[in-house]
Amino acid sequence: MSNDDLQRKLDLSESIRKDLIRKLRDIQYKYQIGEPTILEESKHQKEVRALKQWVASLEDYNEALKAEVENLKHKRKLSSRLKKRVLALLSLLRTEFSRFAEKNAKRLVPSKMQEEYAQVNGVVSGSLQPGSDGKSTSYDPLNAQGIDSLSVQLVVLSRSCEMDVQSLQCFAEWIAQCKHLLCPELTAQTMALLELCAELAVRVTAFAGESGANIFVHPGFKIYSQEFEGWLMEATEEQRIPLAFDAVLIDGQNAGRFLNGLRGRLPLQTKLFVVGSGELEGLNLGSSDLQTEHLQIYEKLPGGWQAPFVEPSQDQWPWISRPTFHQATLPSGRPWPKISVVTATYNQGAFLEQTIRSVLLQNYPNLEYIVIDGGSTDDTSTILKRYDQELSYCISEKDNGQSDALNKGFQQSTGEILAWLNSDDRYLPGTLTRIAMAFDKDQPDMIAGGCLLIEGEAAQPYARHHTSLPVGEIVSLSLDKLLDIDGSWYQSDFFYQPEVFWTRQLWERSGSHVDEALYYSMDYELWLRMAQQNAQILHILDPLVLFRVHDQQKTHGGLSTFDSELRQVRERFLQKSQPL
Repeated sequence: MSNDDLQRKLDLSESIRKDLIRKLRDIQYKYQIGEPTILEESKHQKEVRALKQWVASLEDYNEALKAEVENLKHKRKLSSRLKKRVLALLSLLRTEFSRFAEKNAKRLVPSKMQEEYAQVNGVVSGSLQPGSDGKSTSYDPLNAQGIDSLSVQLVVLSRSCEMDVQSLQCFAEWIAQCKHLLCPELTAQTMALLELCAELAVRVTAFAGESGANIFVHPGFKIYSQEFEGWLMEATEEQRIPLAFDAVLIDGQNAGRFLNGLRGRLPLQTKLFVVGSGELEGLNLGSSDLQTEHLQIYEKLPGGWQAPFVEPSQDQWPWISRPTFHQATLPSGRPWPKISVVTATYNQGAFLEQTIRSVLLQNYPNLEYIVIDGGSTDDTSTILKRYDQELSYCISEKDNGQSDALNKGFQQSTGEILAWLNSDDRYLPGTLTRIAMAFDKDQPDMIAGGCLLIEGEAAQPYARHHTSLPVGEIVSLSLDKLLDIDGSWYQSDFFYQPEVFWTRQLWERSGSHVDEALYYSMDYELWLRMAQQNAQILHILDPLVLFRVHDQQKTHGGLSTFDSELRQVRERFLQKSQPL
C-alpha cells in the first residue's frame, strides 16, 4: 500500500471520527445527559456509550494508520540517510587508520586492534574496483566484503565511547528483539547505545534532565527535558502500570537509583541492559543472562520487579474498569495485607459515589472499606444502598462530626494498613496495590505519595503536590518541622491528608484515635503524635489521590478559622510535651 493510499484512509478515518464526536455531543446536549449510574442507564445514555466506543475504536485505527505511514516514511529516509552515513564513515575510517598505521609500528598494536584494523581497512581499500571496461567504478564496498553498515558503526562507536565491540554487538543483537526502550538517564555510554537503537528502528523514550530534549533528533525517539523521577510523579496515560516498555537501559553507576523507582512497574517480559560498572548486589536482580566487559543483559527480570496487575485506562464517569491481577501474592511471596479505608460523610451525595467507586474499583484482593454517614438528608442513603454488598461496614446515624465518625470507623477496622479518604476525594487506579508493595518491601511506619488537585468536576488537575521528604528513603517524621507552621507546614512540606497511609502498630502507639474536639486540624494533630512516636516514613513517587477543591468543602473560605485552630493545636501539644 502506497503512502498516498494510507493518507487517504487516514483522512477518511479522521473525518468519520469527528462526525461521531459531533453526534455524541449533540445527543448529550439534546437530552441533557448528566452522570448516570451503572444500574440506571436510559436508552439515550446507552446510545452515547455506544458512540463513545465507536470513537475510541476509530481513534485506535487512526493511530495504527499514522504509525504505518510514519514507518514507511522512516524506512525510505533511513535508506538514503544510511547510504550517506556509511560513505562518510568510510572516508573517516580511511583517514583515521592510515594516520594510525603511519605513526605506530605493527608490533606495538594490540592484537584486538590489529583485527579491527584489518577488517575495516579491507572494506575501505576496496571502495574502488575496476569495471568491465577497465575504468575505475564506484561500488558498495560493504556488500562486496560481506560486512553491513552496522558492523562498521560498531567499530566507530567502540573507539568513540571506549566500549568493546563485543559489548556493542551483543546489545545490537538483543535490542533488535525489542520494540520500545526506556532510558531513565542519558550518559556517554547510554547515548552510544542509543545510536544503535536508531539504526535498528527501536523506539526510545529517554530523559535528558535540564540539558534539554534536542540531544537526539530521530523519528522514533522521545526525549524529555526533565528528570525521570519527575515524570513518574505525573498521573497520565504514559505512567499507567505496567509501563509500555519491553526493554530498559541503565548506566551501572546509577542503577540503584533508577531501578528502585521501576520496581513493580514493568511488564512481565522486560529485558534489562546495564552498561558500565556499578553496584547491583543489593537489587536482587539475580544472575545476568549475558555479561561482557562493559555490558550485563537480563532477559527477564525477577518477579519482584514486575507489575503484579494490569492497570486499566482511566475511564470517564461512570467508571467500570478494574485492574487485572496476575499474582495471587505480593512479589515477595507474602499474602496481600489487609488495607482498611474509612470514609466519613455527611450530605456529600454529589461526590460520594465517585469516592466509593474509586475505592471498590481498585479491585484490591484484601480490602476492608468502611463508610460512616452522619445521618445525611440528601441522596447519600440511596447511594449507600447501591453498594452495601461491597462495603465491609456501613452505618448512617447522627454523630458529633467528622472526627467522631472517623473514630467509629477505625474502631470497626481490622486491617494492617490504615487510611481515611474524604467523601469528595478519589483514589487513583492502582493506589492500594502500590501502597501494599511499598510497605512490604521497605517496612516503614508511614507512606506518603503524591496528590493531584482538581477543581470541582474538572477532568484535569490544576496542580500536583508531593511532600518535600526525600523520595525512596525511610526517614523520621520530623516533629520540629511539623511544629514550624509558617516555615514548613504552610510551605507544603508535609501532607494533603488522603495521600498518607500508616500501619496499625503506629496507630496504636499514637493513641488509636483522632481528636474529636477538632473541626479542621485532626490530621495535623495526629501527625504530631505519630512524629512524637518516632514514626519512620517513606515518600514514594506514585500519585495516589485526586483531592477535590470545591465550594462545599469545610475549608473553603474559612482560612482564618482553620489557621486559628491549627495554632491552638500546636500550642496545646507543646504544653503537654513540656517536662513537669
